[in-house]
Amino acid sequence: MTHTSVEASVVRSALAQASGPVKAFRYPRELASEIEKKVLAPSEASDPMGWQGSPGGTAYTFKGTPGARSEYDNGSLEVYRVDEYEAIAQDAIDVFTHLRQVSADHPELRLIFPMSLTNLEAISGPYGPPPVGANRLRAAAMEYAVRFEYIETAEISGYRYLFAGTQNPCAGNGASARYVYNGLTTDGRWFVNLTYPVTVKRPFGNFKGDWNNPDACDRHLADLATYMETVSESELDPPPSSLDSIIQTLEFD
Repeated sequence: MTHTSVEASVVRSALAQASGPVKAFRYPRELASEIEKKVLAPSEASDPMGWQGSPGGTAYTFKGTPGARSEYDNGSLEVYRVDEYEAIAQDAIDVFTHLRQVSADHPELRLIFPMSLTNLEAISGPYGPPPVGANRLRAAAMEYAVRFEYIETAEISGYRYLFAGTQNPCAGNGASARYVYNGLTTDGRWFVNLTYPVTVKRPFGNFKGDWNNPDACDRHLADLATYMETVSESELDPPPSSLDSIIQTLEFD
């Protein structure tokens, strides 16, 4: 697998107004045609894509993400100041407290992560994924959150998982998911959120039962989550481990 090194100075030459905080990272060449670095403007609490609003940050967009149907579908590495996020959003305080606990208690907490989560109540629990970053994509129901892995380097610690959401629990077919990584830098200054679309070469399949039967839909979701948890990584494109490598090579100013 060929990797391309992304140096901040190279990206900054295209967007001079975007300074810091990532110094460099490496990524498999097939994940993007180029990396676009840009400043993220603060969002208000009324923003439909937000929770309680978010501070300004820096985004590194994976332009030309394979299979992306729009700019919104592109992979993205977003970095925010922890103190600025905590100052405006209670959700963020909860998230960062959770991430600090995960880092402090690893590997014990890693064993507690549920294999699958199929509703919003479960995912907002003490060991579910944090309600910021890519989880803003979720709608009325959670299809699954699976394949949790704790990733720690000298620069950052946190965890990744595969996530999918839907407005109808019966609609999930396992054809695609979203890779999500949430972590904090070792110095506690930066929150990092990496998201990237993942396709499944052999999807689980569409629900064939009665859409008006909630129990049947729940069974479908449970079976779908089990499939996504256990399917071979070779069936996922890109493999989650190739996205993990981005986190493992992150360097900060």
